[in-house]
Amino acid sequence: MDFIEQRDRLLLQAYNNEMSKKDVQTSQEAISRAVLHPCDRFWVSEYQARNVMSVMIKGKKIDYMSKTKRAMFEEIYKRYKDYIEHNPCTIIDAMFDIVNSPAPQFYITPKRATDIICKIKKDYFKSRMKKLHGLF
Repeated sequence: MDFIEQRDRLLLQAYNNEMSKKDVQTSQEAISRAVLHPCDRFWVSEYQARNVMSVMIKGKKIDYMSKTKRAMFEEIYKRYKDYIEHNPCTIIDAMFDIVNSPAPQFYITPKRATDIICKIKKDYFKSRMKKLHGLF
């Protein structure tokens, strides 16, 4: 299973978890809650994180990023500063450990999560129809 498939599977689990709660009124509400679920890692590559950290270390702004993505990199940067204090190492080594550590949320927008979940459901139903089509 690749990087994106793993994220999508975990997002779908979070969504299904939220949908099963009695206080959820709509699927959009469940999606909005699902993206805020803690996650087992940051969904960015170590190399992309290293590139952005290099920019942030130089004191440059990352205002060109979306609010959600900027929040993720600010959290990674905060962890990087703490990590480097206690573990002198290269930036890529630090990024490997930080990016693969638990993240407080998925850091994707509800709209993007909706797109992902709809695609997963569409692919699932398409595969079911193929299997059922063979039965008749």
